Amino acid sequence: MEATRRIIGNVPAGRKPGFGPMNWFSHMRAFPPGDFKEVVRPNFDTLYSTLLFDLRDEPIVVSVPDTAGRYYMLPFLDMWTDVFAVIGRRTTGTGAGHFAIVGPGWSGDLPDGVERIEAPTPMGWVIGRTQTNGAADYPAVHAVQDGFVATPLSVWPDAPTAPNIEVDPSVDMATATVDQVFALSGVELLQRTAELILVHRAHRIDQPLLARMSRIGLVAGESFDADGLGDDLRAAIEGGFDAPDVQRSLALALALNEMYSESRRVLAEAEGEPAHLHLAGEVGDGHRLPGILDGRLHLEDLLDPAHAHPGPLEQHEHPAEAD
Repeated sequence: MEATRRIIGNVPAGRKPGFGPMNWFSHMRAFPPGDFKEVVRPNFDTLYSTLLFDLRDEPIVVSVPDTAGRYYMLPFLDMWTDVFAVIGRRTTGTGAGHFAIVGPGWSGDLPDGVERIEAPTPMGWVIGRTQTNGAADYPAVHAVQDGFVATPLSVWPDAPTAPNIEVDPSVDMATATVDQVFALSGVELLQRTAELILVHRAHRIDQPLLARMSRIGLVAGESFDADGLGDDLRAAIEGGFDAPDVQRSLALALALNEMYSESRRVLAEAEGEPAHLHLAGEVGDGHRLPGILDGRLHLEDLLDPAHAHPGPLEQHEHPAEAD
């Protein structure tokens, strides 16, 4: 989440759809292409609106327009990616409204007509969606999106201006966030996690996990002291990420996401016509991943490649591959 925040927020307002400075809405004005991977599993019946918020200085007032019954939702995610509030048709209705997102510990007063929503972490992310009935519906949806406005409380009710940001050249804008995280050593990952917990407190229900982490020196509210690790523990932390079971689980997750993206691409290109969907792939040391078009995904094969067998789609060669 932090790696994603640093990348998305490191783009000036209006430069790239879905990217922009903190406390400023950015909108996707068209459906994403089939190979779009910057957001996990986007759909093709809504247009997205995103907002990275930072409440450390003051609350942010999120205003929404009257959508005249049109479905939309603005789910608010904390820095642990837990949804703590949702504005939209199923929760607050489709009338116009104003909602102050308040950070931990803030105790000031809000203007009349502004509803208070408390965020569990001082930063977070809104990934909004607005019902879109095909490309011909874009103008109406754009009007709704333009009604989503984030205003610092000190500016309210005046119109906000886009924050001026200085692009941070130290942020890797080219490498996928998941690859940036995977590139960290075990110690680096724990050090970064500890620093983030200092800012974004863990939830009370995370006590079991916090108790387990404390056994390797990762204590909530404290920096991680790598120098205090014994040689054996340090070696286990550094080698844990490379363990076969961990790598197999990562390969499974990445393969499933890749297959989902491929299915969206093929179906989008087919435009409703029947299309051959070849979802076989490889996991680990070249073990074949069974197809899932008919819904039969053999998870035991993925978790234990020694038992792998051809999936239903692999039993029939693609015409181009049979030549």
